[in-house]
Amino acid sequence: YEFKTRSDHGMTSPKHILAFTALLGYIAQAAMSSDAETSYKYTIPVFKSDPAPLQRNLRNFLRTGGESYLRSGVDIESLTNVHDTHYYGEIGIGTPSQVFTVVFDTGSSDLWVPSASETCEKERCYDSKQSSSYVPDGKKMSIEYGSGAMEGFLSNDTIRIGQRVVIKNQLFGEATSHLSTKKKPFDGIFGLGFPSLTDYMTPPLFTAKEQGLFEKNVFSFYLTKNENEGSAITLGGWNETLVKSEDSIHWVPLSEKSYWKVSVESINMGDLILEPTPAIVDTGSSFMLGPEEEVEKIAKLLGAIPTHGVYLVESSKLDSLPSLTFKINGRNFTLSPEQYIAMVEGDYAMLGIKPSDIEFWVLGDIFLTNYYTIFDLDKEAVGFVDINSSEPSMSATENSLTSRLARAILGAFSYIRGFLKSLF
Repeated sequence: YEFKTRSDHGMTSPKHILAFTALLGYIAQAAMSSDAETSYKYTIPVFKSDPAPLQRNLRNFLRTGGESYLRSGVDIESLTNVHDTHYYGEIGIGTPSQVFTVVFDTGSSDLWVPSASETCEKERCYDSKQSSSYVPDGKKMSIEYGSGAMEGFLSNDTIRIGQRVVIKNQLFGEATSHLSTKKKPFDGIFGLGFPSLTDYMTPPLFTAKEQGLFEKNVFSFYLTKNENEGSAITLGGWNETLVKSEDSIHWVPLSEKSYWKVSVESINMGDLILEPTPAIVDTGSSFMLGPEEEVEKIAKLLGAIPTHGVYLVESSKLDSLPSLTFKINGRNFTLSPEQYIAMVEGDYAMLGIKPSDIEFWVLGDIFLTNYYTIFDLDKEAVGFVDINSSEPSMSATENSLTSRLARAILGAFSYIRGFLKSLF
């Protein structure tokens, strides 16, 4: 189309001014809309902490004569310092934001960080005096974890995840005592479980849901193996480079809305078939955990040796070990020996399956690193996508931004064409 900018008198036509103004307005609106829409889905990197003390101590044990003890049949006392590795990332609290590293944990529902109100033993502590959006609460809180505890009090402030997700008026804990994080590379915990797991607050992502912050009330995890970089949590959706279509997602309805708990129809290993059992999908556990009696049956089948609270198998037997299959909502999730072995050191390999006194299974990172995992608050379901060791070529944020900008540009051209037709 020929766009004439002057009337016969050499002056800009009001009609053309109107068209040009409308065009600029549409382009600005499209750009702003594209930018705003990306706030409804945001990806942030998460990082794996140093190898667990359990793994370091076991490696040292095997390197300093422990193998001879195993061969002799001598019983070794279990270690008490058994912490799992964790995936952690950054959030901001307050205005302006005070930055903290937190564990994104589907096995709990509370948010807390260290407090500056008393002597703070961490490098970063929340200081309410520095935040203009702080609202005091003061209710006492105390939480017991498997590897520690926290005590403190509640406060209210703005939570930022990345630069776009802003959760206002969120209760969280200021920890005055936090044994579980003193020697860890993270500051606090960001619980992703359901409200029924906490006595203190609406979990942050459920507050975000109430405030309509996300395109979808979903969060998803991509966890890399062997401490590789690239792990990420996506809020408000999933990574389209890994999830080509929603048809590729195997949805599993929750059996209970507290933890992200599902029903496992069977667990098979060779000729061993275990009975149906509940299982928790838990990003805060690096191992798979199971009832002691059931894990002992698996260990016996593998010829595994118990020590340090875990089971070891001889490295020379790895190629002949059977696969482990969980049947969940009609689909088999099969782990090869390479996938359920947590560590190999010399003549021995450590199973990524630990016995526990709980009555259900925990599907931790040994399981989850094999699947892109999606947690849907609205569907009340967990979705699994078999990633087959594929690496994401583009983050969800980049992919989302690219597609939205493309739609905005195409929309602008369509608008221009229609507008110009009406004028000329």
